[in-house]
Amino acid sequence: MANQNKKIIAVTSGNGGTGKSFLTANLALELYKQGYHVVMADLAFSSAHLHHYLGLPYPQATVRQFINIPEVTLDKYLIDVSVGQNTDERLSSLKLLSSASDVYSYKMMAASERKRLYKAMSQLPYDFLLVDLPPGSSGLQQEVLSFSDTVLIVTDSSAVSLESAFLLIKKQIFYICSSLFKKNKEVLHFLDDAFNPQSGLNIDRVSEIVSAVQKLDKEIHQKIIKQLSFLNWVCICNHAEAQEGLQISEVFNNLIKKYLDQKISFWSTVRSSGYLSSSEKKKAPFLINAPDDPAAVDISAFAEALTGQL
Repeated sequence: MANQNKKIIAVTSGNGGTGKSFLTANLALELYKQGYHVVMADLAFSSAHLHHYLGLPYPQATVRQFINIPEVTLDKYLIDVSVGQNTDERLSSLKLLSSASDVYSYKMMAASERKRLYKAMSQLPYDFLLVDLPPGSSGLQQEVLSFSDTVLIVTDSSAVSLESAFLLIKKQIFYICSSLFKKNKEVLHFLDDAFNPQSGLNIDRVSEIVSAVQKLDKEIHQKIIKQLSFLNWVCICNHAEAQEGLQISEVFNNLIKKYLDQKISFWSTVRSSGYLSSSEKKKAPFLINAPDDPAAVDISAFAEALTGQL
């Protein structure tokens, strides 16, 4: 039975191709191996692939059915995950909620339907809920990040990936600020300009924006300070050696501290693996197929460190 100290980890990336879903699936498996009750929520919809990395067939029970049939509770759509060689062996402590669909997307969900989904997700029995999100900074992503305990950003060592991760954090800060000022058009207009580098305001640091807001609305200013202090960013640099990841983390942390007034509370690297293709052919989770692979060792170490931090 899951304990009362539930943790929601949103797994995201600024751009596609970073290995986000692969890491989500294997991190969930490692947390399960450590004795935790884990639920994975794959909310990538048309690009939902968690079932693939878990060696499961295409899901029949999905988020779309939950939305379309309000009287059925969300737990009825959870898929038990088999990670052993015996396909009849199901692990009740590791479950998947899939959104896999060829055409359905979060944009087809009304705000009330998304709110109902989020509430139902939070009420599931788990120690850890890992939410695999689509890359980029969509409305769905911003909503989920706003109620998550930890945001895990998956990058690689490319400049594009790191720049995209920076913009992801910046857009989430804008989302938090603007959501607190929905009824104040003057402040909303200022925020639109302040977060837009093309506006001509010449404000390039979040701390300067927040200070300027204080002059417009002192009460909301305090709420922004409080909300931003709750953000807990964690990062994995995928396909990188430890030394390279360390160098990248120092540069990236300095940038977001200087311009966004944020910090990465925990940073890790995962080395490249030569066993991923064989795991896919065997339709077996990577951590089961190649537990001694350097990437598997890195994922296991990250999971242990993460639980210690949380």
